[in-house]
Amino acid sequence: AGLTEYRLSVIDTATDVEAFKRDITSALQQLRALSKKASEQQGILQQKERAAAEQAMQDGTCVACLERPPSVVFFPCKQRCLCAGCWAEMSHNHERAKREMERLRRRGVPDKAMPMWVQIDGVLKCP
Repeated sequence: AGLTEYRLSVIDTATDVEAFKRDITSALQQLRALSKKASEQQGILQQKERAAAEQAMQDGTCVACLERPPSVVFFPCKQRCLCAGCWAEMSHNHERAKREMERLRRRGVPDKAMPMWVQIDGVLKCP
């Protein structure tokens, strides 16, 4: 039997309530341990993703798709990090976000209240 409201509602002795509470404590300990493992796994995966992106830059592959060689140079940093295809997509998203940003500003929407995609894609910067 699981830790459910129904199980609690059919308990009819104080001893059974204590057993239920022990089950809850045990489940909480298991969840804390699982949460810790999940956090550790997340850290490992984030580290691998950063390493892959750094390696891609060193290997000369696009940092967005990690497939094609980079061909677009950003200024003033002079980083060559995107391929033409990813640059086209990034540029398209930027233009779309700029138009939406202008439309929202005309309606009096403050920048901080704009959708997150508009805030992010509305500023063109080196990835």
